[in-house]
Amino acid sequence: MVASTVPVLLPPSVHHLEAWNEAVCAGAWGAAARTPAERLRQALDLEHWGAFQYSFHRLADAVLDVARGGRGPAPATVLLLSGDVHFSYLARARARAGHTTSRVAQLVSSALCNQLSPNLRRAATVSASWPLRLAGSVLTRLAGVRRAPLSWGLSERPYFGNTIGEVVFDGREAEARWYHCPQGGDDALPEVRRRAVI
Repeated sequence: MVASTVPVLLPPSVHHLEAWNEAVCAGAWGAAARTPAERLRQALDLEHWGAFQYSFHRLADAVLDVARGGRGPAPATVLLLSGDVHFSYLARARARAGHTTSRVAQLVSSALCNQLSPNLRRAATVSASWPLRLAGSVLTRLAGVRRAPLSWGLSERPYFGNTIGEVVFDGREAEARWYHCPQGGDDALPEVRRRAVI
């Protein structure tokens, strides 16, 4: 398990946006584009792993090395745990090249999220769609961003309520549960909102 305060694997189009923005801020599209790109970075808080490609690639390579058994016996799953975004989700990843023995997955649980407006919720949901993923991939290529060693996608639509995440291990198997506490008094019991076998 690897814990990160912010998700390593964002919805792919958001990851591409952050990687493209980092490259443009660094001058990939010339000096004139740097200032508007920096303003965009600050306005949208583009500060996740995708915005720091050198570190992202180092972490992804380390994850794949473990998943291939390069650092001892490969575990059943390499699991990334994170939160601190406005929604919760499960992302499944695979190596772009070569084979891995381990599954690679990320669980995101945003326990106390700032509720997004309906328009931003729709935008976040659409960000996981394949047309935006393709558009983001094209943008990053045009900015000269190196292709990520991992390919990933969200297993379901993101969930926008406050959740508490739990992982239950049973030998080499694991199940993720996201608990949601509906409005209620201090004695309100959480209910399982989603389950996923990892």
